[in-house]
Amino acid sequence: QRVNLFLEEQAGKPTGKPFFLYLAHPSAHSPVQSREDDLAHFTEKAKKPGLIGHKSPEYAGLIKGMDRSVGSILDKLDELKLADNTAVILISDNGGHPTFTRNTPLRGGKSMLYEGGIRVPMIVRWPGKTQPGTVCNIISDVADIYPTIMEVADVDYNDFKANETTDGESLVPLFSDLKNR
Repeated sequence: QRVNLFLEEQAGKPTGKPFFLYLAHPSAHSPVQSREDDLAHFTEKAKKPGLIGHKSPEYAGLIKGMDRSVGSILDKLDELKLADNTAVILISDNGGHPTFTRNTPLRGGKSMLYEGGIRVPMIVRWPGKTQPGTVCNIISDVADIYPTIMEVADVDYNDFKANETTDGESLVPLFSDLKNR
């Protein structure tokens, strides 16, 4: 996997300089295809009575593939001893696919401006800075990602803050201050 090769290159650099990796994962988008073993697993699961959730084995297999990929990256960070000094931010670009998912109780889905189309989860893993299992209910926006990354990387972004045409605030204070959650 190219991402893991990139991480190995970063771990091998003698300077220990910070790096930035942006991965726009193709999973959860069309075409909806999954590995044969994942498809077989979820096809059997869909036959069970009382199944809760969507009933598309192909889509479920696709999501399992994405989970496997993200898990591989997190495992590689652990293996290379990069995890303790790495912030991993997982965020979607829009709500669930209307054919395969339900966004209940939210109205709408992907490509819609209703909450079901724009409200997405964000997961942050940053050992020593975030506490596993905590939940923050403060609303943020994708515009907050840039200032967040700048603060995580300890980059002076005052010029960005002064620009009246851009929005966004760093989310870093929410990562450790439970009073803000």
